Amino acid sequence: MRHRNKVKKLGRKTAHRKSMISNQAISLFKHKSIQTTTEKAKVLRSFAERMITSAKKNTIAARRHVYSKMHNKEAVKILFDEIAPKFADKESGYTRITKIGFRKGDGAETALIELLLEPEKTKSKKTEKKAEKSKIEVKKETEEVSKKEEEPIEENFKKTKESKPIIKEKTTDDEVKEKKVTKKNEKETKAEKISGEIEEKKTEKKDNK
Repeated sequence: MRHRNKVKKLGRKTAHRKSMISNQAISLFKHKSIQTTTEKAKVLRSFAERMITSAKKNTIAARRHVYSKMHNKEAVKILFDEIAPKFADKESGYTRITKIGFRKGDGAETALIELLLEPEKTKSKKTEKKAEKSKIEVKKETEEVSKKEEEPIEENFKKTKESKPIIKEKTTDDEVKEKKVTKKNEKETKAEKISGEIEEKKTEKKDNK
């Protein structure tokens, strides 16, 4: 029974399909990237990743198994010596498919399949730099906005200070001083009144004489 055993036939018989995929895998391991249709690229991706996982074991049995699938000593050597050690930390996701466009002859959708050997590191560095730049720009913008918001608040606060009179609370010492001043003023007014009365009396006596 062939439950969950789906195979893309690609319009070819079994022998033709297997030889085509093995040839594509050989060219992929040699040149690190090839251009083909999207359907073929999807089938090739599963085949190539299985070969890489078996090559990571680096045993004689694994070499024989890979050679029985590809039948090319040069490609097998490149796979075991160069490609497999670079994917030692990875468990899957060794390849990447990017759609290019449509073929001129029959209008088939084409794609580029490539091995993820070094581009990920360079891309990660670029993305980190971009993220740092974006963070710095965001900080600058927030600082400028905060300064603009603080300036009118400070100006309004100064204006309110200038417009409103400053009222100080009276203490006990101030009250005592005010009482002393009022008493002095009262005494001075009394003395002035008395002096004025005395002068009036003197003038009246002179007039009577």
